[in-house]
This record gives sequence, structure tokens and C-alpha cells, in this order.
Amino acid sequence: MAQALDDAIFIKTENFNNMKTLFYAAAVCAALSFTACGGPNSAKNDGFSPSDSSGTSGDTSMSSMTNANMMDTASKMNDTSNTMSSVTTANTVNDKGVIEFVKKASSGGMMEVTLGKIAAQNAQSDRVKNFAAMIVSDHTAAGNELKSMASSNSIMVDPGMMPDHQKHVDMLKAKTGAAFDKAYMDMMVTDHK
Repeated sequence: MAQALDDAIFIKTENFNNMKTLFYAAAVCAALSFTACGGPNSAKNDGFSPSDSSGTSGDTSMSSMTNANMMDTASKMNDTSNTMSSVTTANTVNDKGVIEFVKKASSGGMMEVTLGKIAAQNAQSDRVKNFAAMIVSDHTAAGNELKSMASSNSIMVDPGMMPDHQKHVDMLKAKTGAAFDKAYMDMMVTDHK
């Protein structure tokens, strides 16, 4: 039974690593388009909205955004053609879809880090513990980069998790051993599809 669980964890880890590679490639493209875009002097008005024909339809979840849409969304982070009434800096993001994406990504990253830390205590398998340590490291770095980009574009990121993400943490916090291993790895695969 333990070998079957280890084999299932290994397969899920391999599948996760493939998804992770694609995600980080998209994140790097998004990060590069943040830095490649000019500052406040490069403002343009292209009428972008969450429901325009660029492929985003208001649904800003990670799974619904293609790499091209992520790059397009990221490039909008420096669009200063409009101003938000609550923010007066020159480099302001005013697209609600972009703002919501950043908030969801930040909260999801916090959940991943928190769950990884819980796994260090509650997991039984060394593979799960090693995987969780990798998640903590990767998502901490990604979260710091996201916070930096958000800050430079006047997007306020909440310090806490969204209720749905907190619910996942609360559910897994109560599990230990093999039950934790299975639930944690299942959640990791589901969250990264």
C-alpha cells in the first residue's frame, strides 16, 4: 500500500513538474513584459477591457488565461491612460481584470506556501515533504516578485488569503500521515491544472 501511494505521488509530482514548467514560462513572459513596457510616458489608450476581443472574458483564473492573454494582461499593467480615483500615482493599473488576477494569484500563492509548511509537519512521505519544500521555495519567490510588480503598478495586495483558499488550508490542516499525503498531492494537481 505504501509503495502504491509513493508511486502515485511520484507520478503526480512528475505531472505537476510539467505543469509547473509551463506556468513559470508564462510567468517569466509576463514578468518580462512588465519590465519591457515603458513607464508612465508610454501610456496608450487601446480600449482594453476584461470583455474585449483579446481573449479574456472577465474570467481571470489562471486556468482560463493563455500565455498570450497573460502577456497582454501583463502589458496592460503599465497602461496609464486612465486613473483610479483611489490611487494617484502615475504608474497605475486600472483594469479590474488585471487587479483581480493579481489578487487571486497572490492569495493562491499564500495558500501554496502555507500548505507546504503544513506538509513539513503533517506529511508522512519524504517525497511529499520534499515536494512541499520545493513549493514553498518556488511560491515564496513568485509571491515576492508578484508583490513587487503589483506595488510598482499601484495594486494593493491583501496580506491574507481569500476565503476559498483559507478553506483549503483549514481542510488539510486537520489531516496527517498518508491521508494528508493523498489529499495534499490531489489538491496540488487540481490547483495546477
